Amino acid sequence: MWTWKKAEKITKEIEKLQSLDVDIISGATISSKVILKAVEIALSEGKNRMSLIIKGVRSMSTLIVYATKYGCTEKCAVILSEKLTGEVDLYNLKTEKVLNLSQYDKVIIGGSIYMGRIQKEISDFCIKNLNLLKEKKIGLFICCMRGGDIAKAQLESSFPRELLYKAVAQEVFGGEFMFKKMSSIKRFIVRIVAKLDKSFTVLDTSKDMSNVSDKSINRFAQRMNNVCLNE
Repeated sequence: MWTWKKAEKITKEIEKLQSLDVDIISGATISSKVILKAVEIALSEGKNRMSLIIKGVRSMSTLIVYATKYGCTEKCAVILSEKLTGEVDLYNLKTEKVLNLSQYDKVIIGGSIYMGRIQKEISDFCIKNLNLLKEKKIGLFICCMRGGDIAKAQLESSFPRELLYKAVAQEVFGGEFMFKKMSSIKRFIVRIVAKLDKSFTVLDTSKDMSNVSDKSINRFAQRMNNVCLNE
């Protein structure tokens, strides 16, 4: 089976040996020959063309932009980053200040739902960079304790319509109640909401609670990994 890692292995061998006399990758004979031929043509046309060819066969670079309140979104972002192929960078909007989106092929944006809304940092980031983000391969996720249609509605209300339409992956990863990090007022509010909303299970606010879904994170990662540069 052909993978980007196999393509990257070929290009690294070419760079290392400074020659097209490299071994064909097992299981990807046809694709290997295509890449070698493309590189040969590129060499005959000049270094600029060579750079374009190499970029096309290398793994795509990914940026995960997130905002977190009690740590759930950050935890999910880290788990997701370990499942993605290619180079992956994590960027916390609440702590980082300098960001260059132009160097990334794919951008994943995620945040947690608090009081029915995603963090302001996420909303501001999407609006400020909307035109540039529309040129990227986009993935969107939220962390929340709700499920079903309510969670879907929260996801759709958290991001601009243009990004939702363009996104190659959208998921609700689940969420956590970190009661030990909450003030007594916030714990009280959660208890009241849980009593009024039958979609919540009975809560014991003396213990933290998590329903983060590994299945959702894996599904999201697979969709992002399947994205090709020329799509």
